[in-house]
Amino acid sequence: MPTKYHKKKEEKMAKSQNRIKKMNFQIQKRKIEELTPLSDDDKYVIEMAGYQKLIGRSNENISRTARRSSRPQHI
Repeated sequence: MPTKYHKKKEEKMAKSQNRIKKMNFQIQKRKIEELTPLSDDDKYVIEMAGYQKLIGRSNENISRTARRSSRPQHI
């Protein structure tokens, strides 16, 4: 047995759902393009940019303090 409050709420929801159904959203066609393999020149550019520097490292240097400086500020 819905109360007056619930009926009003359902009416508002129905209005908003109908409004959304009437809206015309822009549709963008998706194209799937096959990627060409990297050439030697591309591989050289990637190597010189340093994207593969992190491959040899296993551990990161993470700070042990969380959101505070290493020395007290009350001095």
